[in-house]
Amino acid sequence: MKSLQQNNLIKAPFDISWLLEKDILRISKILTSRGANLYAVGGSVRASYWKEEFDNIDFAINITPHEVKELLKNIRCNIIQTGIEYGTLSVIINKKLFEITSFRKDIETFGRKAIVKYTNCIKQDAKRRDFTFNAIYLNMKGEIVDPLGNFSDLAKGKVKFVGDPKKRILEDHLRILRFFRFLSKYPLQNKRVNFRTLKTINETKDLVKKLSKERIWREFKMILSSDGASLALRFMNKTGVLKVLFPSFTLKRAINLIALEEIFIKNKILCLPVIEKKNSHLIFKQFKSEENFVKGHMNISEPQNKNRILNPELIFVPCLAFDKKGNRLGYGGGYYDRTFAYLNKINHRFISVAYAYEEQKLDYIPIDKFDFKVDYVITEKNLYSFQ
Repeated sequence: MKSLQQNNLIKAPFDISWLLEKDILRISKILTSRGANLYAVGGSVRASYWKEEFDNIDFAINITPHEVKELLKNIRCNIIQTGIEYGTLSVIINKKLFEITSFRKDIETFGRKAIVKYTNCIKQDAKRRDFTFNAIYLNMKGEIVDPLGNFSDLAKGKVKFVGDPKKRILEDHLRILRFFRFLSKYPLQNKRVNFRTLKTINETKDLVKKLSKERIWREFKMILSSDGASLALRFMNKTGVLKVLFPSFTLKRAINLIALEEIFIKNKILCLPVIEKKNSHLIFKQFKSEENFVKGHMNISEPQNKNRILNPELIFVPCLAFDKKGNRLGYGGGYYDRTFAYLNKINHRFISVAYAYEEQKLDYIPIDKFDFKVDYVITEKNLYSFQ
């Protein structure tokens, strides 16, 4: 291949010190020894700009995979060739994974696989990538190469397909879910989404049925664990994708699930209930370790007196039964109802969650004026919301 002309060079305005790591320098030195041009591309560049952690590094290069393989014989590494027919070699050096892909353009695509032709043109390579902020290249001098002029999308965190959204989706059906995954990753930057993009996803939504369950779940799990999960789920619902993937999984249930998950993952402090006075409300003391337990009222192990007292944001409530309106039958002591009344009196906001089996659900539970409903009930089959 001929040497590459580099256009639209920008000095990287973010930390790229990882380019100087020993293993990367070794790869760069050997692969560029005969005049080839090597670039980091995609996730590592995007993550560097947004100061995110990343593990694997994808490289793009303007020589064929067979030429790459031949050059890598000169260093100690493991080469995995499962993607070689699509232009990609997976290279493992000192337990680190690098994917090295030759510049290419698609001749024919089949939803995930493709017949490719190698090219020397970085612009052609960029045009076949999924999203504009993944079509930004970083050369070994620490300079950004922006062949499509989309650096502003990276800077703004905007999730946009490269070129025609329909073509990108037909090339790889997984890109539908990847689109929503990136929405969940950058929610503040993507509260508004291009109408044409949403319309295209709606028209092609049934293509996700062709994906394996493992790939669907991997993407969906990443969506659920992101800060912008609720935003992504709303757009998935709007485009009909959520219904295609999970016909019985409503948007309300999905959002409720996210709300509970966010409570668990954000550095919360665990507190345990303590009966300080009989027939009074509970207090909650910070849990440190079981070694700090002492026997309290009713011979129940409780945190020691010196442990910090806190008002919880999320309270798990035991129950013998619950009904369709969120009424709960407790164990008769009334401690949690008095606690809810106390927390309401001091204007402390909290979420109450009862845990039960599906068999404990009743049509009706008699209540009096001192009883409180719970916000949620979690069973082995469902998440019920009563907010």
